[in-house]
Amino acid sequence: MTLAAVGQEHVDQFHRQLWEEAGPNMAATRFSVIRRLFRHMHEQGGLSFNPAEGMRVKRHVPVRKIKQALCELLAADEDDEGVQAALVMLAPVCIATFSLKAIRAYTQIPFSTVEKIAARLYDQGIWVRENTIRCEWLDENRETPDFAIMMDAFVGAGHFDRKMKTWPIVCRRIGTSG
Repeated sequence: MTLAAVGQEHVDQFHRQLWEEAGPNMAATRFSVIRRLFRHMHEQGGLSFNPAEGMRVKRHVPVRKIKQALCELLAADEDDEGVQAALVMLAPVCIATFSLKAIRAYTQIPFSTVEKIAARLYDQGIWVRENTIRCEWLDENRETPDFAIMMDAFVGAGHFDRKMKTWPIVCRRIGTSG
C-alpha cells in the first residue's frame, strides 16, 4: 500500500490492532506518534489529507488504581492470586476488550496466568462469550457489589467452584455472611 492510499479506516484498524495486541498503554503511545507523523506530513505537503485527523486514543482506567482498590477490597497485596484473578476478571471493563493479549499487557500478569484465570472465568460462567461479565452472587437483601467481586475473584483464582450449590456455607466460613 502506498502512503497516499492510507485512509482513516486503515489508521483506525491499526489502532484497534495495537489495542488488542499491545494493550492500552502501548497503543496510546504508538498511536500518538503515528498521529503526529501524519499531521506533520500533511502540514508539510507530503500528504493531501491527514488520515488520523480527529481520531482519538481510547481511554482506559489506569491499572494502578484498579490494583489499589482490589488490594484494599481483598486485604491482600498485588501478587495475591485473588487480586490477580479479580484484575483479569475486571480488565475487559477497563480496557473494552476480552483479548487475552491486551489483558496481559494491561495487567502485567504472566500470559499463562491470564490464560488459566480466563479459562476458569469462562468455565464458571463469570465471563460469557467474549462480551459479557455475569455476576450472580448478589442477594438484593444483603450483599454489596464488593462482595460479588470478591467471590468471583476467589472463583477465578481457583479457590472454589461457583457452580456448587453450597456457596453460602463457604461464605459463612470465610466470615462474609451472617
